[in-house]
Amino acid sequence: MFKILVVVLLVAAGIFLYNRAQRLAKEERDEALKLKDRASAMPQSPQAETENETQEEHQSVDLDFAESKEQAEPKPQPSAEQAVAESPELEPQTENNAPEVEVGRAEVEAVLPEPEPEPEPEPEPEPEPEPEPVKAAAPDISWGNITLKRAMEQYQASEGAIEAHDALLAVIGECYKQRKNSKYLQLGQEYDTAYSALFAASREKVLSKSPKAEFKGTGFMQLSTLCSDAGRFDAAIALCNKAIEYGLEDGTVTGFEGRIKRIEKARDKASA
Repeated sequence: MFKILVVVLLVAAGIFLYNRAQRLAKEERDEALKLKDRASAMPQSPQAETENETQEEHQSVDLDFAESKEQAEPKPQPSAEQAVAESPELEPQTENNAPEVEVGRAEVEAVLPEPEPEPEPEPEPEPEPEPEPVKAAAPDISWGNITLKRAMEQYQASEGAIEAHDALLAVIGECYKQRKNSKYLQLGQEYDTAYSALFAASREKVLSKSPKAEFKGTGFMQLSTLCSDAGRFDAAIALCNKAIEYGLEDGTVTGFEGRIKRIEKARDKASA
């Protein structure tokens, strides 16, 4: 409906412009006739000039008329059927553009470098096992009893922190029992440093297998007594403090705290 209305308006405008051009042309002709009549009464040369001017005016009028006619003629509007028939022609173009897009994308992918693979994280190095305490050379215990000799042999032949700890604990235990003998007392108190290191290594391995394992403070209790009786009060107190750090008990009511107080009293008494 809108197209029909536009066509009607264009036709009406064309008719209007055409009539107007006809009217202007008629007026020009009338004016030309008047000028011609006037020219006939004037000399020949002015008449020629007037005729030339009249011809130029006629040419300009004809050109104006031609331009007005071209503007008045409406351009043919495509019908609905033609628009429908022409619209599918766009689809092949769209389809043809798709391969171009794919080709362009392929070219971009070919130009872009492939991302370098991320380096695999290096495996964390396994923690090196702590070196086990080095055993001292076997002392001369020819004077000792059979229990001490067997315990010492087991300690020297032991492998691993747990086995060495248990064997050394047997040596210290026998020295503790026989501490009234100065040889046993002297031998036992010399193992305070070795036992502390072995206990730490043995405890770590036991906890790795049994996290809820419980430990006894027998070795620290016996060694603190041996060191105290040998006059090494500071070493005895250090052993008690180490046992407290591990949360060990010595089997008494006051524990290692009470043992430290008793050792301090003995030290003060010895130095008095």
